[in-house]
Amino acid sequence: MINTAGTALAVNIFRLREGVSPEEFVKFSSEVDQPTLADQKEVARFHAFRILGDAEGGGVGFEFIELIEVGDWGEWIAWRDNSTALSEVRSGFDELVEPGSVRCSFLEPIGRSSADQLSGSETEF
Repeated sequence: MINTAGTALAVNIFRLREGVSPEEFVKFSSEVDQPTLADQKEVARFHAFRILGDAEGGGVGFEFIELIEVGDWGEWIAWRDNSTALSEVRSGFDELVEPGSVRCSFLEPIGRSSADQLSGSETEF
């Protein structure tokens, strides 16, 4: 298991449920998910991206990417799963995203000082 104590940077990739259009998720993300998460003190950074395909024009197996930085992963998961402030985010995500398709990976900046590249850094997406 990866040590996620302290600041955690993670990327989630996922597909939508059959019959859900990318535009439906874009609307949910821009109107509910992103503004709600931006208001949470636990979230230092959150960005969402739509995958348009690979550079060769093929598919990649996933449709969206979300990048999130939180102060402590365990605390974030407990907050995410239980906070009433996130109930609309949870229900919308569950309604739109294919169950079992979400893959979460932890990231670690490389290059100059890793600490400089986490929240409040020059590196922004």
